[in-house]
Amino acid sequence: MATLGQELRQQREACGKSLEEISRVTNIAIRFLHAIERDDYRELPGELYNRSFIRQLARAIGYDEDRALQLYERQSGSPRIPTDEEVSRTPEFLPPPKTGNALLLMLTLSIVVIVIAGTSYAFPGWWKFLSHPLLSSQKTSSPQAPPTPSTGPPPATTTAPAPSPAPALPSPADELVLELRATGKCWTRIQVDSGKQEEFILLPDDVRLYRAKEKIVLSLGARQAVSVTVNGRPLELPSRDGITVKRAVITPSTVETGLMGQLHPAANMQ
Repeated sequence: MATLGQELRQQREACGKSLEEISRVTNIAIRFLHAIERDDYRELPGELYNRSFIRQLARAIGYDEDRALQLYERQSGSPRIPTDEEVSRTPEFLPPPKTGNALLLMLTLSIVVIVIAGTSYAFPGWWKFLSHPLLSSQKTSSPQAPPTPSTGPPPATTTAPAPSPAPALPSPADELVLELRATGKCWTRIQVDSGKQEEFILLPDDVRLYRAKEKIVLSLGARQAVSVTVNGRPLELPSRDGITVKRAVITPSTVETGLMGQLHPAANMQ
């Protein structure tokens, strides 16, 4: 029986498509496509990525996506993840009502009623004994002497006005903490301080954190598909065409002052 990688390669060759063409369509790196066709899932980034890559590759070459995932689960031993439609069809069973506490409460009330009825029958007029004057406590209050009015004029007091504190100037943050939270697929390029730039594809529900001392240079292919937060503050990056963000520079002073207009294109991406 052919493996998943063998069937996908045969289907791709039958369609006359190369891995380079599929990589351009799906934005999946060629080395990941090679790993899938070799059935070498250790080279893939992780479980959710593996399923997404296999599904996109099968769709690109006209292969049955459900069958591809079934073969992947059978070969890799990965547990099956139910679809949204299957989850919505799953009935919800409510736990049976707890009647033990209600029965205990009813039994306790019954015992109290029986005890009160028996006491009234054996000792009629017992409630009158509780209202005897000797048993009731009398509350007495001692009269208070009225306050003596003051005859002399009240001493004059002067209070010096407290100096108003000088407004504190905002100081730049010690570091930048950038959070990228993707709601859709987005090409991303980022450079932290003077380090090496990193380029990757953000997939839906991806979350990435970066820390920098001086600056972060960020480029996005689909600004509306990524939520950007810096030091806990939402950040709206500038875009000339309303879609892409090209080499926006984020610095501590820009974040502290709140002047988002100070974001400017970087001269070079090292």
